[in-house]
Parts: sequence; structure tokens; C-alpha cells
Amino acid sequence: MNRAEWMAGRYGIMTHWFVYPDLALPEGTQEERTAWFNKQVDAFDVKTLMKQFDETGADWLIFTLAQSNGYFNSANSFLDRVYPGHTPRRDLGMEIAREVKKRGKRFIIYLPGQFNNTDQYAEGLEEAFCWKSGEDNTENGEFEDCMVALFEGYSRKYGRLCDGWWIDGLYHELHKEKWDWERWCRAMRRGNPDAAVALSDGSFCIGILKPLYEGCDYFGGETHDIEKGMIRTDATIGAKEDYGEGKKFYLSEDGYVRVRGQRPRYFVPATQYICGQQLHSLMCLDQPWSEMPVEWNSYPAEELAQLARNMKRAGGALTVNIPNTGTGALRQSTVDKVAEMGRLIK
Repeated sequence: MNRAEWMAGRYGIMTHWFVYPDLALPEGTQEERTAWFNKQVDAFDVKTLMKQFDETGADWLIFTLAQSNGYFNSANSFLDRVYPGHTPRRDLGMEIAREVKKRGKRFIIYLPGQFNNTDQYAEGLEEAFCWKSGEDNTENGEFEDCMVALFEGYSRKYGRLCDGWWIDGLYHELHKEKWDWERWCRAMRRGNPDAAVALSDGSFCIGILKPLYEGCDYFGGETHDIEKGMIRTDATIGAKEDYGEGKKFYLSEDGYVRVRGQRPRYFVPATQYICGQQLHSLMCLDQPWSEMPVEWNSYPAEELAQLARNMKRAGGALTVNIPNTGTGALRQSTVDKVAEMGRLIK
């Protein structure tokens, strides 16, 4: 059964939206932090987000329910029991999911797959998930129990409003492939057996060209750089001081990122499947997932269309991450690029 068949030859968008009350109010009480969080969620402009979603022509939206911030954009029975005060009174995730489904489009939930070093942003988050900071968590059954409860809570709640999942941060050194991925996937499909699941370990970004788990439905496909319709598979992610003339990362004469001392490596879309799963690339645009200068990660619509055509021809799927302005609205200049990309490939 190919649960991700609906992605083939199409494209979607993603946006990251979450807030850090513990950083905004470091001396505040938990009640004050929760109130600040609710204020930000209440101000989220769903109407503009959906108008821009329509403009892009995208077939799906990946939306963040949380990342390392410890505040989740949708209520959850498990969270509200073990980590109260960290879900909003306005159920933002559900509101957006319903709007997406009204349009006959697909909604995908983004969540982190671990809580490594998150207490610096959200005090008590690691403890709530039984994560042992600074220790080996590869055989931490209590942590896995917590993750399964989190996924199952959202899955039962969203039901068929949730068409898929994209789980982040499952790097090999954290799990060493000892976590029970089948159990995780069952929990995510509890409310919708047809939900497509992707577990991401960095994939294209760090040169990994096979899925983390064979029981997933589509490839996580994290993509940091593209070039002439191809996906870069040599790691170009570094600290701010790594970028520039004479540094580890620099720009070639024709404006592409290069890694000093090595040749670039590429993935060229050729078939619909990668190790039996739906081929998928999730790329950042105008907002690098590193301290790379923003202009190095900004591509014109014509170059986006080169990649989109190659993916479409192969039966692959493309998701473009569009920066969020902070109010819920997307960066309009990036929306315009993706909309033009869509027109070009039609």
C-alpha cells in the first residue's frame, strides 16, 4: 500500500511557526509565560496564511505543532497531563487543518522526534518526556512511551484531518536505530490508517540517500541547497563564521555554494521511489536551516522550476519551506516565487 501516492508529481509548502515564551519572559512565572504564548497564538493570522497558501498552488501544507520551544500549537491529552500550560486555548493546528481540508488539500503535521538539549528553551520539557539529558537514550523505553502517547493523542484527535506526518531530528547518534519505529508509526496512524509517515534523519542535507525506516511511506528528504535542477547532497550546514571568502563555505563564480577542498555532490530525481518509498524533497527557501547568509539560499522561480520539473517528471514530490513573518503570514516575496514556479511547471 502506497499511502503517499497522492504526492507523486506534485508540490506542497511548509512553514515553521512557534514561539519561545521562556526566552521572552525568562523571569516570569509559568502562568505569565502561558499567557504570553496564548497572546501570540491568538494573534496568528490564519486568513492571510490560507490566502497565501491558495496563491502558491500547493497541494499540501506541512505545519509545525512544535519544535524545541516546548509550546505546542494544538491541545493534546498527553501534554495537558504531563506538561500543563504548554498548549494554547485557541487550537491553532486544528483550525488550520480544517481550512486546508475545506480546499480539498492535504494537511501534514510536523513534530520533533526527540527533545535533546531542549531545556535551555523550555524548562521541564525533557523531564516531562523522560529524556535523560547528557545520557544514552537509545534504550530509554520511558521516552518512547511518551512519544507514542504524544503521537497517538494527536492522531486520534485529528483523525482524517491529518493526511501525514513529518518527524524531525531523528539523528543516528541519538537512537542508533534501536527505537521501535513500527510502534511510532502505528501511533501516528491510529486516527487515520492511511496517514503517510516520514521520519527524518537529515537525509539529503547530510548525504543520506535511504529512508530511516522501511515502514515509512515517503522520504523525509531534507534539502538545504539545490543547483540546476539537482539536489545537493554534500553538507553545507555550518556556523556563521564558516561562510564567506576564504572560509569553509564560499560561492562559486556562478553563485553556487561550494565546500572548500571537495567537489559538490548531487542527487538527480530519476524514479518515483527511493528504496520503495515515495521520493520527496523538503527544501528551505529564503530561510536557510543553518547560519548561512540568507541570500545564498535564495533561488529565483526559474531555478525552483528546474527542480520541480525534474521531480514531477520522475514522479517525485517537492515541498518548499516558506519563511513565516511571525504573525502567521508568509513572506510574500517567497510566496510569489513558489506561485511562479507552479505556473512555470504547468
